[in-house]
Amino acid sequence: MSYSCTYDAIVLRTHDIGEADRFCILLTRERGRIAARARGVRKLQSHMGGSLLPLQRMTVDIHEGKTGFTVTGVHGTQVCNLKNIHAFTMAMQGIALVLHLLQDEEPVQGIFDATWAFISQCGKQQPLLLTGFAVRVLHEMGLMPAPGERVYGMQPSADEKIFLAQCMQNDWYTYPEISAQSEQRIAGLCRRIITEQGWPPQSIPICMSEHYACA
Repeated sequence: MSYSCTYDAIVLRTHDIGEADRFCILLTRERGRIAARARGVRKLQSHMGGSLLPLQRMTVDIHEGKTGFTVTGVHGTQVCNLKNIHAFTMAMQGIALVLHLLQDEEPVQGIFDATWAFISQCGKQQPLLLTGFAVRVLHEMGLMPAPGERVYGMQPSADEKIFLAQCMQNDWYTYPEISAQSEQRIAGLCRRIITEQGWPPQSIPICMSEHYACA
């Protein structure tokens, strides 16, 4: 049995396949992460090819059949202004985190909203953005401890508690500034939580790299 649905989607990653098709990893508000094939979009006359690119948000029409998901239409594309390679790299690191943590067809609306907010903020060169985003995603997944809770031998300072508490809110990107040492401690906490869930350390995005170890 086949049917069609419309989803609010963010393109996380794409792979060109065949002569003109594109395989898209989408994060949808309604259904979580799905993989869909867009047929013929790399042809010059295609109206969808310019929309189905990483870090863009749009409404997509999806047909689900025996062979999986197929993109049949794209509407209302939103593109963030990532002004330089630093902003683009930061955005892709955050996307890598989402790809590692989310399973297919696991809808978490809070993560969808946080991901689009993160991509939107990347062009503003906001400090601590990757760390704040990691806290928000882990919180939405129920993995982040309460701000004042001692975990893995780390007792958050007063400033760190405020930072963690704000990152757990819908407007997580309005967090206060903290010291470089505090950021390293919080990033190390995020990394520890991720590895405890079974993800190998080498697969964790660079924003959670080895030198961010819990103090």
